[in-house]
Amino acid sequence: GNHLVELLLVGMLPHARQHAAELGMVDTHFVNANGMTSMANPQTGQYTTARDMAVLALAMSRDFPEYQYYFTIPGIAADSGKYRNTNLLVGNFDGATGMKTGFVCASGYNQVSSAKRGGREVIAVAFGANSVPARADKAAELLQAGLTSNDRSGPELSTYLPPPAPDRPVADITSEVCSAQAVQDRGDIRDEDGNYIFKSPYLKPLPKEYATIDAFRLPNDTETVAGALDNLTYVPLPYARPEQ
Repeated sequence: GNHLVELLLVGMLPHARQHAAELGMVDTHFVNANGMTSMANPQTGQYTTARDMAVLALAMSRDFPEYQYYFTIPGIAADSGKYRNTNLLVGNFDGATGMKTGFVCASGYNQVSSAKRGGREVIAVAFGANSVPARADKAAELLQAGLTSNDRSGPELSTYLPPPAPDRPVADITSEVCSAQAVQDRGDIRDEDGNYIFKSPYLKPLPKEYATIDAFRLPNDTETVAGALDNLTYVPLPYARPEQ
């Protein structure tokens, strides 16, 4: 058990970097397994671009269509309660099929989204939103534009490449997302009933009830779990999510 955890956390990095290069993710660098920056050392050298995340999303949709279902699960039910899919477009945006949300202070609230409507499939990547509903609004806006546009003359994804020697540092918007001032400036993002306030005309209010699948616990083997946790001690702790 311990060896498996160590293999997953450390041994996956060379493979992740190799596969990223093979896919054409030319401006991405992984340094840990959780994708998060450390409170002790926020400049970890881990970075990516919207273009590279679109490349990854396209490869996943193309090469692993049998797993597409997992991205559309509205929520899970566990012993501790029900948990809604953090992709708030699922069941809320017409044609939404995925895919993944993310958050770190340095890049804000991010989302790789996909949708299918009328025989057309699109992928959209939104980085740098300052709140959960703002992220959903931007994702919906991008997807809607892709699904309804009649202009097919734009450049192909493969042409969006970084310069040979990028002269810009990796963006860090921590002060715009996680500072006390940022929280104050964000204002109310929920209504009086606790629901997120969307501004996008393409999103419906989230229903209070949603379908779930059951999440099952692993076997109660405390020795194995304790050993596994020991191997996690060197994984950097991420920044705390700012107050909503």
